[in-house]
Amino acid sequence: MGKATQALHIWGNELSEAAPIPPNAADIIADKIRTDSLLLHRDLPLLFESDNAVDGGNGARIQPVMPLSTKGMRNENGEYLYSWQVWNQKHPLQYVSWQEIILKLIESGHLDRADILTRCLLALRRDFRRPLLTWFKELFLALKPTLAESLGRQASSTCRAAAPCPGSGGQLRPGAAQEFDASAGVLPGSAAAVCR
Repeated sequence: MGKATQALHIWGNELSEAAPIPPNAADIIADKIRTDSLLLHRDLPLLFESDNAVDGGNGARIQPVMPLSTKGMRNENGEYLYSWQVWNQKHPLQYVSWQEIILKLIESGHLDRADILTRCLLALRRDFRRPLLTWFKELFLALKPTLAESLGRQASSTCRAAAPCPGSGGQLRPGAAQEFDASAGVLPGSAAAVCR
C-alpha cells in the first residue's frame, strides 16, 4: 500500500525533471498505473481498506524546480511580480490527484466503476480520519451514481446510518431515520449522511 500512496509523488518528480515537461501529466501517470498490474489490482484497491494519505498531499506536483537565479519583474501593467510568480507564468504547475487518476482508470475500463462505488461506501463505514472520509465521499459523488446504482448499494449505505456515531452516547446519526430522498439520490448513511 505504501507504493500506491507514494506513486503519484514519485512519478510527479520524474515528470518535473523531464525536458520538456509533458502537458498531459495525468494521462502519463494513468498509463504507468495501467501497465503496473500489481499496483492496479492489489495496491490501488488497498487505498480503500486502511487509513492512509490518499486524501492529502500525495498528489503529483509537476513543475520544474525554480532556479535561485530567477528574478522578479514588472508586468505590462507595471505591477511587480515576485520570482515565483514569474516562474509560474513561464512554467504552469500541473497537479494530479488520486481522484483524477482513479476516474481516468474507470473511464478506460481498467477499474470497475461498480466496485469503486461500493468500496467508497464501505470505506465510509470505517473509523478513518474525517478528511479521508470526505475524500471517499467526494470520489463517490464524482462518479455521479445513478438512482439504480445507489439503490443497489442501499444495504452497504444503511448499515452506516443504523450504527451510532462514535461518542454520541448511542444516538443514531443525524438523518438515519429519514427516508430515501429520491429527488436528491441520497440514501441514509451514504456519502451525504455520514456523521463525521
